[in-house]
Amino acid sequence: MALQPSVSSAQTANLALLVAVLAVFVGPFVQMWIAKRQVRATVLSANRQRWIDSLRSQIAEFLAALVTLNAVRSGALDLSPTEYSAKLEQFRLGQFTIRLMLNPNEKDHQRLDDALGEGLTLVTSPGPGLMQDDLAKVLEAIDAIARPVLKREWERVKLLK
Repeated sequence: MALQPSVSSAQTANLALLVAVLAVFVGPFVQMWIAKRQVRATVLSANRQRWIDSLRSQIAEFLAALVTLNAVRSGALDLSPTEYSAKLEQFRLGQFTIRLMLNPNEKDHQRLDDALGEGLTLVTSPGPGLMQDDLAKVLEAIDAIARPVLKREWERVKLLK
């Protein structure tokens, strides 16, 4: 017959005391760590959401300016030289703002930047404006690249919440 080690009441009391001491001293650190992670996730999520909203808005403004500049170049819209210059400056500002919001290390961000540059080149190169089909292709190309970028970033936001 094997002897079972018996646990004395003193050992049980010591074990209970040790668990209580650990709970008192370790518990707040665990709670602080959890709270810190939650705050960080909330801040990251909010910042990323603002970035997505701003990028979407900047791209929409860029596309609208692209259409306007093309209409001026094709003669469908008449703007004074001052108005045209202001619109072109706004267009370039939009391109540079978007460029600075993009991550140069991500391929689709690079493709979006390239497509925006192509749009700028097309409406600022000498000659008449783009034909409607050509303009539609440029707009669709930018849209086709921007949507997956925005979708992927939105998925990242949902993971942080």
